[in-house]
Amino acid sequence: MTKESFVKESINQIKLVIWDLDDTFWKGTLSEEEITLDHDKINIVKELIDRGIMNSICSKNDFNKVKDELEKNNLWEYFIFPKISWNPKGEMVAKIIENAQLRQENVLFVDDNHMNLEEVKFYNPKINIAHIDDISDILSIQAFKGKDDKTHSRLKQYKILEVKTEDSTKYSSNIEFLMNSNIKVEIIKDCTASIDRIYELIHRTNQLNFTKQRISKEELEQLINDPKIQKGLIKVSDNYGEYGICGFYAIKESNLVHFLFSCRAMNLGVEQWVYSQLGFPEINISGEVASELKKLVTPNWINQKKNSDITTKKNNNSTIGNVKCLIRGGCDLKQLNHYLKYKNVDITTEFNYMNNEGFSIHRDHSEILRSAYILSEKDKEYLIQNIPFFDANIFDTSIFELKYDVIVYSVLMDYTHAVYSSKSDKNLVVTYGDFKLPLTDESCWDFIIENYGGKFNLEFLKWFKNNFDFDGPLSEQRFEENLKWLRKNIPAVTKLIILNGSEVNLPHKLEKDRYLHHIKMNSILQRFVESTEGVYIVDVNKHIKTISDVTDNIRHYKREYYSKIAMDINEIIQKELSTYNIIDKKELLKLKTIDNLKIIVRKITSKNTRKFINKIIRPR
Repeated sequence: MTKESFVKESINQIKLVIWDLDDTFWKGTLSEEEITLDHDKINIVKELIDRGIMNSICSKNDFNKVKDELEKNNLWEYFIFPKISWNPKGEMVAKIIENAQLRQENVLFVDDNHMNLEEVKFYNPKINIAHIDDISDILSIQAFKGKDDKTHSRLKQYKILEVKTEDSTKYSSNIEFLMNSNIKVEIIKDCTASIDRIYELIHRTNQLNFTKQRISKEELEQLINDPKIQKGLIKVSDNYGEYGICGFYAIKESNLVHFLFSCRAMNLGVEQWVYSQLGFPEINISGEVASELKKLVTPNWINQKKNSDITTKKNNNSTIGNVKCLIRGGCDLKQLNHYLKYKNVDITTEFNYMNNEGFSIHRDHSEILRSAYILSEKDKEYLIQNIPFFDANIFDTSIFELKYDVIVYSVLMDYTHAVYSSKSDKNLVVTYGDFKLPLTDESCWDFIIENYGGKFNLEFLKWFKNNFDFDGPLSEQRFEENLKWLRKNIPAVTKLIILNGSEVNLPHKLEKDRYLHHIKMNSILQRFVESTEGVYIVDVNKHIKTISDVTDNIRHYKREYYSKIAMDINEIIQKELSTYNIIDKKELLKLKTIDNLKIIVRKITSKNTRKFINKIIRPR
């Protein structure tokens, strides 16, 4: 990309620059030789911070070595959410953007390698990319003008967000974390002294700007001075600090004409809480937003710091209490977490993750669940010690425990992953990678070694071929058996909601005609759901209909569709769990007692004894 084309494409204000390191931010390769700091790049980073524009790192390197090098030169603190590992850069950049709570179009990625730039663009289609040779004059480009912030207040806010993001992983659910965050919200009715801040919010916010009315300063002053318009500023604080004024609303003739919040308030539920305090007024939502406003929902983890003279409408509509939900699936389902968390749903997640060697650990395949349940500790340890894409946590799950009202499960890896079985023991099953790229096929090895970033080596692939057979994709018969097995072994009182796969004919080299396979697997799933009590299907094909609805592959959908999928899940939860009110309490207690017995039996008895006892206690 030339400088000219980069300038032309940078039509959005840049809020974050993500830097590669080797031969980009500095000269040389850290893992191979002494590196030389590039003071021109350092000056760019520091000037961007002074303008309120953040910097991050995406580099294939050793994390500790990079941190030591940057700390030695007093540069580490200038970067937020750095991702430094041997993982694919497209995925790492996506995670940085998610953590920073920004939109792709407000981010620039800089690298010296054109392949890396294209990979990042593939995973993040709306991101801005630039070759290192093209950025010498970016400080003169309008998109990088930013706003004077020599006190580094914005950097400090992001450093707080880093700590919060890390702390949130220590809790079993997002709601538990929010409950312990001591979030305080103040609604300030006098807006006259804050016109400049309101004007900035109106023009800079996007993700949580529900109305997007970009009015002039003069129009804003008229609005503030109009006594017929109800308006207020939103001030937020929590255990991590004061966020200052980060929201504004204006109500004219019972309609919200302005309703907006800065990204500082993202994922706190502040917008939903304020909406409830205003009595759920009518609002015409403009464009795409990162949160869905719901009628009759008030986040109970927020306490108003100071009462204002606002009149809150009370409602007597009762809803079911907090529903305990487990979501198990790929990392893309994290977006369901975001959309479900305000709907009286207390969420626990079991997503895939990266291990220390840089492998994506997919535990969402039904064969992994079976292995977690039936394999001995000795067999599990054998797999963990010998398979690099297994680790000590891969078999960890709470799905069989009597602690959830509902389980949301995505079976997409059953549609996608290759299945392998040990030549010496067919009960030792491994699933990994696309079934069109078998790890046992020598003709695929060069491609696998190159495209997995060097994580696989020839020695392992030869060992794997000698010890495991490629069984192909999960067969339709085995898929149905696994679904029946799962329903039988989770608690009888727990509802099971399963997401199927999209049937879009995506012209993808590796996924040619993959939609036909999805159609077959979806039909198996549909048949199972129709014939089984306590199981429900969310058909994503109600929403995912064309290739414009997916992103990089048939399994990843555009963000707005996860909101719609979450609404489908919530409808099932509200409808089906409300039936608890009419179940005979003695019968419910009986079912729970049986499920507890089943868990105890599984933990303390042999396999044959379990079969005998389960026949006795199986609920009718």
